[in-house]
Amino acid sequence: MADITKTSEQSLNNILNKLGVRTQEDVKKEGNKNKLGQEDFLKLMTTQLQNQDPFAPMDNGDFIAQMAQFSTVTGITEINSNLTNLGSKLEPNRVATAAQFLGHSVLVPGQIVSGTVEISVVASDNVGIRDIELSIDGIPRDTLFEEPYTYNWDTTQESEDRDHVISVIVSDTSGNVGHVLPISVFVDNIINDDSPPVGIISSPLSGQVVSGNVNFTVESQDENGISEIQFSINGNIVETVSDVFSHTYIWDTTLLDNGSEHSLSSSITDHFGNTSLLQPVLVRVQN
Repeated sequence: MADITKTSEQSLNNILNKLGVRTQEDVKKEGNKNKLGQEDFLKLMTTQLQNQDPFAPMDNGDFIAQMAQFSTVTGITEINSNLTNLGSKLEPNRVATAAQFLGHSVLVPGQIVSGTVEISVVASDNVGIRDIELSIDGIPRDTLFEEPYTYNWDTTQESEDRDHVISVIVSDTSGNVGHVLPISVFVDNIINDDSPPVGIISSPLSGQVVSGNVNFTVESQDENGISEIQFSINGNIVETVSDVFSHTYIWDTTLLDNGSEHSLSSSITDHFGNTSLLQPVLVRVQN
């Protein structure tokens, strides 16, 4: 029965060879033939030594160079193998570490920070973490004993417009101490704004005929807030309001001459002193 099976396999392989189809075994053998291992290198070098010209033997320097090259190749092969094994072992831990960062902000060296910043520390140990000491500019700020190891840092209490160094010391339950590579961040709580605010006189419209009490309305916008809005009629300031984005001044036109034209203008200023002069509107009074 075994002979029949073997004969059948040989017949099948012959048919496949005639058709130009390679079997998995052929591919495997061919792949191995294309690779030179340590044994192949040694065999080549031994053959070279055996067949060298006795009247012109290989120079000692060349022989040592080949041996050094062989040692280098062997070392690189071992390093690649070790790195592959190390990577496979670290992969689960990397995924677990990354999962701990979910929902947290990660500080990076050179980052500009302001307000209250959450400092998160991820640490692990085979016997357990005893505590984590967190320092800023070399001054201890807090000792963390339980996960999550987080500290809320109020940067408004720090020196402005300068770098601050965050450092961490991790101690395990066996008394071993590890120093985490410190990072430097830049504290900037004062925003420098040189962009003027924007606004418009939304009422009345330029060229409009007005009468009675007229709504003189200004609308403005600025990301850091409006300090004041000034309302002027014919170049004279009639009202100034503070800390509002929109305001309406009630203008009484009943005492003005019919047919008279008047210029309504306004200026808006933000909290950084940037001022914008709005496009004035020209209206005619007819009561």
